[in-house]
Amino acid sequence: MELSRGLDEEKAAEVIHELRKNGEQFLYNERAKRIIIGREWNQVRRGELTTEFSKEMERISKVLNISNRKTFEEADYRFNLTMY
Repeated sequence: MELSRGLDEEKAAEVIHELRKNGEQFLYNERAKRIIIGREWNQVRRGELTTEFSKEMERISKVLNISNRKTFEEADYRFNLTMY
């Protein structure tokens, strides 16, 4: 997964919406300090914070101003990230 360079909040939220429509899960992880995609859960749980998704998930987290669980919940409320 590689995102375009012109990523803004709306586009980042849309990426999450599209992936959720296709069955992906997202959550905030304290250890990684970012949103993680469900497929990387086991790696992150073992302490492997660099995964095939980490670069883009870090980018999405940054664009959506997600830095902790509270800001994840705020972004979820604002962009309805868990709508599907």
